[in-house]
Amino acid sequence: MPNDALIAVLGIPSASLYRALGELTEKGLITRAAWRTAATLRGKSGVYAAGTLYAVRLPHRTRRPRLDAEDFAHPWRDLEGDVERGRTAWRALRESKEKPLKGDAEVLEFLLDFSLSPPRQKTPLGIDSLTALLRAKPADRRRQVEELALGLAKEFKDPGSVRFYAWVLWNALRAEIYGMWEGALALVAWAINRVREALAASLMSSRKEGIRRPGALLAHLLNQQGLLPLLRQAPQWRVA
Repeated sequence: MPNDALIAVLGIPSASLYRALGELTEKGLITRAAWRTAATLRGKSGVYAAGTLYAVRLPHRTRRPRLDAEDFAHPWRDLEGDVERGRTAWRALRESKEKPLKGDAEVLEFLLDFSLSPPRQKTPLGIDSLTALLRAKPADRRRQVEELALGLAKEFKDPGSVRFYAWVLWNALRAEIYGMWEGALALVAWAINRVREALAASLMSSRKEGIRRPGALLAHLLNQQGLLPLLRQAPQWRVA
């Protein structure tokens, strides 16, 4: 994530952002470092800083967050392509002053456009993405769960439920791995599809009321199936 993009979203001076980041780092709530990539820009080849990687301490964790080697090896951006298309944080910062972002959904869309790697942006969230968590290496699950939760929030235009989506995925994964509910992830995928169908139906409805809280609808469906109560009681055993 380029820090200029955060400045554009928050609408604050750069000094205020870096002061806040420094305080969060001192408290052990975040860790950040520059992400660099090889590129040829304006005919000059080199290794360029293309953004900043952040590791954030989750509420149920006590250990300081950290960034691993695999985080820096991931292709977060196509820097050359971004520059050619004018997809730069500097341009976004300039445009945000001319046309400020409106609403949480628009802000989330803007942030995800910069923070998710190109393959993830182009690939829709599929059912197999959830069950693939079982086959993923423990070290990769954290990133995958984060991407899936953000992807759901983006698809449902529901930025307030990112943490809930991540919580559901983590606990469904625990239920599968520790034998508490075989097929828990498949059931979550089923519920997600029901939410999609409900959202599509609301768009076609003449009443145009819409689904105001997709996260709440997902919780309702999982509760009906009996999975949500189990997830709430599941021990927080390590799965990544």
